[in-house]
Amino acid sequence: MNKTMVLVMTAVLIFCGLSDASTIMIPDGFHQEYYSNGNIKSEANYKDGLREGWFKEYYEDGKLKVEGNYQQGFRDGESKEYFQNGTLWIVSNHKENELFGSLREYREDGSLKKEGIYNKGKPEGVFKMYYPTTMLS
Repeated sequence: MNKTMVLVMTAVLIFCGLSDASTIMIPDGFHQEYYSNGNIKSEANYKDGLREGWFKEYYEDGKLKVEGNYQQGFRDGESKEYFQNGTLWIVSNHKENELFGSLREYREDGSLKKEGIYNKGKPEGVFKMYYPTTMLS
């Protein structure tokens, strides 16, 4: 969400009956959200209502789900996603919210499942798929 969108949403809320603009919370600085069970849901830094810098999201049981970086409200740089058991699932790169650069996806056992390159959110070139080896006894 960019700054223009935040301003438009603020104006709409004020126009729709919120006469006191101070009731609108635009996050700025470090912000945390929690699940109803008290466990942390997400933590991120905000600047002028937009995510800025490192962020983390968690499963309801408290295990890390996603971590990555935002720049001016857009996902930017390397992101990592995890299975609920804590094993690395996906390592990807983003530029202005779109997949850009390498992507690697893993299985829950930690073995590599696929890898490839993205450009502006679209697959580019050859994607390698890895199949699990089966040992016959």
